[in-house]
This record gives sequence, structure tokens and C-alpha cells, in this order.
Amino acid sequence: MKRRAFIKNCSVSALTVCGTTTALLGCSDPAQARQKTGLVVPRNDAGELVVSKSAFAGQSTLLLAHPALLFPILLLRSDEENYVASLMSCTHQKCKIEVAKGQIICPCHGARFSLQGELLRGPAQRDLASYATRVADDTVLITLE
Repeated sequence: MKRRAFIKNCSVSALTVCGTTTALLGCSDPAQARQKTGLVVPRNDAGELVVSKSAFAGQSTLLLAHPALLFPILLLRSDEENYVASLMSCTHQKCKIEVAKGQIICPCHGARFSLQGELLRGPAQRDLASYATRVADDTVLITLE
């Protein structure tokens, strides 16, 4: 194989790998990739999820993954001492919902919820499942029961 053909083949292969990786991750930006998959957070001895306030890094919401839950949890920071945790599962037919345009939207049937998990528009008929939160020092604790 001639040098020019070899360089061309390597360049095409490298572009294909980069393009495929970006498509699979949804975006090459780690913050956006984390939003799609959810940040995995530890539990304390009481079984609460433990989230460092610094994880927000200038954002007002975090998407949290938990191995025991099928759907992620959206943690909303209202201010430094007030947080709301909602399960990202539509109360209509259990579709995975997403944050878009300052609301939580169900892509299956169009239900809309506020970022606090309150029902704004059906076909869902009730608010999102929510979890109690409390602040302890520089962490937010989420009770899953």
C-alpha cells in the first residue's frame, strides 16, 4: 500500500470512530453525557442518596442514576437550602420523561410537569413521584422511601 493511500484510509477510519463515538454518547460534552445517563451517587448508612452541592456546578438540576431504580431522579435546586427530587417516570404510562424548555415533558403522550414535578398538562392525572430531601452541611440527602 502506498503512503498516500495508507494516510487516507487511516484518516477515514479515525473520523468514523470519532463520529460513531459521538453519536453513541449523544454528545462529546461530558456534562451532556452525564445528563443523559445520570450521575451515580452513593448511599449513606440510613439508605439516603448523598449528593454533594458542588455537583451542581452552576446548574439548577441534576439527573441522578440509582441501580435500584428503573428511572433516574431529577434533583432541582430551588436555592442553597431547598431541593426537590422527582422520579423521571410519567405517571400516565410510566414512560421515561425528559427536561426540555424549563419543563419536564413526556415524549410518549405529551404530558407536561413543572421542574418541581407538579402536573401542568395531561394525559397524566397526578404529579410525579417525589422524594423527601434535606440539607446537611455541603450535601443534599434524598430519602427513597
